[in-house]
Amino acid sequence: MEVYWGKRGMELKVKFFEQGTMDGSYCFYAPGCVVGFLSWADEDGALKNWIPFGYIPLDAYGRGSVRLLGGRGIPPAATHIYVRAVQDDLTQWRESLIPIPQECRTLPMQEEIHFCVMSDLHLSTKMGTVMQAFSMAKGADALLLAGDMTNDGTKHQYDLLKNCLSSILPKTPVFSVIGNHDIPKISPDQKEQSDTEHYYRFQKWLLEGTERKVPDIEYGPDGAYAVRLGKVEVIGLQVVTNQRKFLFKEGRQLEWLDQHLAKNQQLSWHLILCHAPLLHHNPKREAETNHPYLNRDQQLQEIVDRYGRVIFISGHTHLSMDNLDGCVEWEKNSYNLYVNDGSIRPTDLLSNEIIQPSEWKNGTVLDIRICDAEVEIITRSVRDGKSHARGYYRVKKGDIKR
Repeated sequence: MEVYWGKRGMELKVKFFEQGTMDGSYCFYAPGCVVGFLSWADEDGALKNWIPFGYIPLDAYGRGSVRLLGGRGIPPAATHIYVRAVQDDLTQWRESLIPIPQECRTLPMQEEIHFCVMSDLHLSTKMGTVMQAFSMAKGADALLLAGDMTNDGTKHQYDLLKNCLSSILPKTPVFSVIGNHDIPKISPDQKEQSDTEHYYRFQKWLLEGTERKVPDIEYGPDGAYAVRLGKVEVIGLQVVTNQRKFLFKEGRQLEWLDQHLAKNQQLSWHLILCHAPLLHHNPKREAETNHPYLNRDQQLQEIVDRYGRVIFISGHTHLSMDNLDGCVEWEKNSYNLYVNDGSIRPTDLLSNEIIQPSEWKNGTVLDIRICDAEVEIITRSVRDGKSHARGYYRVKKGDIKR
């Protein structure tokens, strides 16, 4: 699908690669201008509280382009593309609205369950950012914490974390997994039992010792667990052990996971929390020289592929959801969705784009809204609550053939 528009000294040509996504090439022409901005809009103008998805530097002739991939969606509220071209004196600009073809627009989703997801809180002594992030989870059916909740794994930091949750989300179910920063650094001659005890006391407090209404829990080995919420379940895999290494001890958790998924194939989705991403779905895999974070990485990947309908949520990379190639991957042959959550702290942006606005590097939280056949992911900035256009995804199982 191609869209061409020209008016008032500006031209924009968009070639959408796939219906229902924003993937495509955006070619801009504005003589006498130095940069172009692209945002989602409705007929009244740019959508409020949405961050632009394109900052395009223009050459001496006023031409520039950007190619966007990653399967990102178009928000349901977007009916137009807002275009702004800044003139070379930087004091004036041209702007206009370009209609999005009806067949490329997105319909609102019928939500059944809403998870707020965040990772890499790195709580040390100051609670302000963590408190702000937790406040963004109000109204969610559950909060998912994908590891590195503390910076050093000390009892004091877990006490601060408990205080934050008790004051902001006293009754919201919270499910977590351990990250490499959630245990203290210890010397090799210290006993292993000392490194994880603070985390597992915290997890017990979350699941059993608070006012939160947590459904029946199935416990697995080494701290793994599964909790069912309607047609969806949350599975926590604990992969950090002595010396902050990512280990599945003797494969016990993976054996349990295989058996558990075999017994629960009737569920619509299985959300797996695991701090480290899988090698083949790590958005930093090229930068990390193709080495897996996890031992038994291939075994876990085979289990996930075998059963399908898995939403695999990881953290650890601190990579911005605005990264040019995206941080979400949809496996069309298995209905598996891989989501690498960035951080509530400032994030990294691996991109060769000339213009990289600071707002793309803001810490973020995710809203994951799920119904039987569809998933919506909304990325929001912790600093100001704005939604990231490059962090919006819509996945429909019905669109994919097995």
